[in-house]
Amino acid sequence: MIKERIEALRSLMRSKHIDAYYIPSDDFHSSENVCSHFQCRQYISGFTGSAGSVIITQQDAVLWTDGRYFIQAEQQLADTGIRLFRSGQIEVPTILQYLQNTLINEQVLGFDGRTVNAEFTEKLQQFGIKFDANLDLVGEIWKDRPPLPCKKVYILHNNYTGKSAKHKLYELRKKCTTYNADVYLTTSLDEIAWLLNLRGGDIEYNPVFLAYCIIEKDTVQLFANQKCFSVEVQNYLRQLRIQLNEYNEIYTYLRSLHDKTIIIDKSAANHTIITAAQKNTLLNDNFIQNSKAIKNEVEIENEKIAHIKDGIAITEFIYWLKTTTNEVTELSAAKKLEEFRNKQNHYLGQSFYPIIAYGKHGAIIHYAATTESNTILNHDNFVLIDTGGHYYEGTTDITRTIILGTASAEQKKHYTSVLKANIALSRAIFREGYKGFELDCLARENLWKLGLDYNHGTGHGVGYLLNVHEEPISFSKRKGGCVFKPGMIASNEPGLYLENKYGIRLENLMFCKKYKNTEFGHFLCFEILTLCPFDLDAIDPTMLNNQEKDFLNRYHKKVLHTLSPFVHKKTAAWLQHATQEIL
Repeated sequence: MIKERIEALRSLMRSKHIDAYYIPSDDFHSSENVCSHFQCRQYISGFTGSAGSVIITQQDAVLWTDGRYFIQAEQQLADTGIRLFRSGQIEVPTILQYLQNTLINEQVLGFDGRTVNAEFTEKLQQFGIKFDANLDLVGEIWKDRPPLPCKKVYILHNNYTGKSAKHKLYELRKKCTTYNADVYLTTSLDEIAWLLNLRGGDIEYNPVFLAYCIIEKDTVQLFANQKCFSVEVQNYLRQLRIQLNEYNEIYTYLRSLHDKTIIIDKSAANHTIITAAQKNTLLNDNFIQNSKAIKNEVEIENEKIAHIKDGIAITEFIYWLKTTTNEVTELSAAKKLEEFRNKQNHYLGQSFYPIIAYGKHGAIIHYAATTESNTILNHDNFVLIDTGGHYYEGTTDITRTIILGTASAEQKKHYTSVLKANIALSRAIFREGYKGFELDCLARENLWKLGLDYNHGTGHGVGYLLNVHEEPISFSKRKGGCVFKPGMIASNEPGLYLENKYGIRLENLMFCKKYKNTEFGHFLCFEILTLCPFDLDAIDPTMLNNQEKDFLNRYHKKVLHTLSPFVHKKTAAWLQHATQEIL
């Protein structure tokens, strides 16, 4: 089927005089996850990972993806005729390098400019690559393409957000004044939801809605499907002087603006948006992203509540998994965990597709069980459990790797090494001004000493009842990200993956806070939000030094004290054993 789709696309390319066609993973908003309507790359390639790009020519077909998906992509691209390019590996060309080497003699690249960000097209122009950005060719061959979604939009009230939309708009306009800007344009769905204190459900696992937003001095123009907005929400918008327009009218509105100074994030805005706004002066900045990353006191306190609820659910689940005598599979385990979460008050749904990966499946970093791959959880290996939830009180993301049966010496060595990595970053104390890539090695060092490593970042930012992956926060080997500031929430998730054997990942969420101020500067540290025991059955205590033992014991004591009053009696008795002190 994939081969037939590629041939149909090539036929259409010939009729349009297009020599190469570019298919990214993006929707119109550079979202990490996209609704089914925008899954063009998956449709044409069969690869289901969240990150990847495809280029089709008459003689070649190539997919780029990152280290999280190398194993998965290799399996899913088998027999499709699509070559896998492992991004970041030695001698693997970038997309731009490939296009430079492939397109000759004025040949033309085609793509849908609404799904390609403006920074990419600027680079194409710099490299002298000719392109046509008005072609949705996959849409033309995709006969049963799903329509755009329209889920109900709802208000998230101030007792959860800690700050009203009116106040956020005031602060944003105040910042625009310092730039002498007339307009602020945001195309990022989580930014719009955060700014207006609204949430939706147009993208699975992300409580956002399809929209664009233009903030002017006295009014706000919101472009979205009006059918998604109840009378209550429309009244709310009117009180904020927000004009609701149809989703696709954004391009006409931008073309009507003349001689305005517009602030926009070009890394998120698509090519068609930037083209429509080119009669104006465009300033590249992103106030909202940076403001959203710093949670206020109300949000932090709510997140603590959300993590108690989530800790109850995941702890009940681990106890059940350790003690059940029934046959359990990856899919049935995920269903059971969702049952435990559903019992928690204000639970709204999963924050991403649950990863329950047994044995060798755990080595596939973003494994997603299917009816074909679904396997029984036998009592002789690790099961990696990476899941999360949305609550009115915030968003959670937790990974625990559990040994079923008795861990071997090698398994204990590997598990404890990952645990040491997690503890090292958790204990970090650092001077204000440091970015995540400068702290990333604190975690990796414990694995590097054994000649081991993992092919993903150590952590990411997390939104408040928003995207579970939130920029600009990250812990990564790659330079970038932002300076850590008090109130920022990030994951801490080192791992180890042995192909065809098992995977181990241990993840907590933590928030940055003040440590102390001295004559040498302001110092920061982290406080853990996640509450759930690590698996003592997989730990080799001899590998832990006294500081690590003390940290683990104090953390487990907090887990026991916080969760015991809320879990079932049998679970509480097990938790007492699961958090016992390591000497």
